[in-house]
Amino acid sequence: MLIFFPLSLSGFAQEEEALEMPVGQRIQDFYFSNYKEDGTCDWEIEGIEAVIYDEIIEIDYMKGKYYSGAKNVTVTSDKAFIDKLTFNIRLEHNVKIVSDDVEFQSDILNWDKTDNKVYTDEKVYAKKGEIDIDAIGFRADIDIKTGCFFKDVVLNIPDDHGKGEMRVDCDGPLDIDYIKEEAVFNNNVIASGDKSKLYGDKVTVFFDTKEKIIEKVLAQENVRIERGGSVTNAKEAVYMAKEGKTILSGRPEINYDPKNKDF
Repeated sequence: MLIFFPLSLSGFAQEEEALEMPVGQRIQDFYFSNYKEDGTCDWEIEGIEAVIYDEIIEIDYMKGKYYSGAKNVTVTSDKAFIDKLTFNIRLEHNVKIVSDDVEFQSDILNWDKTDNKVYTDEKVYAKKGEIDIDAIGFRADIDIKTGCFFKDVVLNIPDDHGKGEMRVDCDGPLDIDYIKEEAVFNNNVIASGDKSKLYGDKVTVFFDTKEKIIEKVLAQENVRIERGGSVTNAKEAVYMAKEGKTILSGRPEINYDPKNKDF
C-alpha cells in the first residue's frame, strides 16, 4: 500500500515490487518509509527535494534511518539516487553513517537494500571511540558491527593503556569486528609504537573500546621487530600489552644492539 501526499509520501512496499510514482514530478520535503510485516518501521528516507525519473528518484540532502532492533542507524548525504524497482540507494557527496559510537564517512557509497550491505571503492574514514581508520574501499552491514576495508589501510589506536598511540599500516584487506573487538590486518603489515616497529604478513589487534586500550597484538608469518638498533625475527610474536612483554615462537632470532637501552 502506497499513500501519496502533496508534499510527502509514506507507505509499505514489498522489496520485489517497483515503486510507482508520477514521472517528472518534483516533490518538496520528500519523505518515504518502509514497514515490516509486523507493522514496525524498517527504514525511512527524507530529503529537501526529490525529482522522479523513469527508473530512479533523485534526492537532495537526504537523511535516512534504518531500525535494527534497539540500534538506530542514521545515513546522510548531499545527493541520493533510489532505484524504484530494487530500492537500492547510491549516496554521493559528504556521505556519513552514524551507528551508536561508530562513524563512517566517504564521498560515494552504495546501499544494497536486499541484504542491507553498504559498499564503496572510494576513500573512506571510520571512527569508533578513539580508533581511527583511513582506507580505500569498504564493505559492511549497514549497522557497521563488522566491516572489511579493502586496501591502503591506516589505523590509529591508543596504546600503553591510553598513554601512547599505535599506528598500523597494511596493504589490506583489514577485517574488523567491533563486537569481538578484533582487527585483522593482512599483507605488509607495520605496527608502529613510540619505541618499536613490528612487521608481519598478518597481524591481529585485540582492543578494549571501553577502557580505550590495546589488550594484545598477535603477529604471524615473517615477523620482525625493530627496537632501536636491535632486530628480532620469528614466525610468530604475541605482545601482551598489560604485562608489557612479547612472547616469540618459531625459531626466534635476536640481533641485539648493546647500545639499545630500550630493548
